[in-house]
Amino acid sequence: MKYKIILSGLGLELVMGKISNTAYKYFKENNIEIEDYINESNIIKKIPKKFQPFPAEAWFECDNLVHLYNVRLDKNKNGLIIIEQNQKIIKKFKLDPEALEKEGIIVHMIDEIYICEQPSNSSIFMGISNEKGVFFESEFEDKKFEAKKLKIEIKDVEGITIISSVFYNNKKLESDELSTVGNSTEFCIAKGNS
Repeated sequence: MKYKIILSGLGLELVMGKISNTAYKYFKENNIEIEDYINESNIIKKIPKKFQPFPAEAWFECDNLVHLYNVRLDKNKNGLIIIEQNQKIIKKFKLDPEALEKEGIIVHMIDEIYICEQPSNSSIFMGISNEKGVFFESEFEDKKFEAKKLKIEIKDVEGITIISSVFYNNKKLESDELSTVGNSTEFCIAKGNS
């Protein structure tokens, strides 16, 4: 039988990447906020190209450390895993790690990424677009849906737990079309500490 899995709720697009130390120093010495650089075109024009950390309109491409786009996994965000068969909902699970594990769904932390753990000589950018809606949709087949065959891989980035991959019966599911609406953005630059 064919089933569809849908992950919806509050989530985000999150990127973290290294920027040049000269760009970091220029921003700090000139009291330029990275949010202003990304959001205000008049500021971009004032910054020499060699000190621009990335094209402002493409902040989401500064992602050589991590790039995730999915729902958050925590108790307070009202996210859901929905299982459909023939366009009818047959199961719903709250995106709460403890609730999922009680249902037999495996939740596996595969990585923890923190700016403070990056090398002390590195300058780091982190960008977040907070969004809500449907982040993941995929179809799979089985004789009967079994929650214990679901596995959710998660990453912790700066204390934000976000789903990175979904598996059913040990097969990684690929997502189809997404439908989200952005709520707000957050940006920062910082130095590594390790």
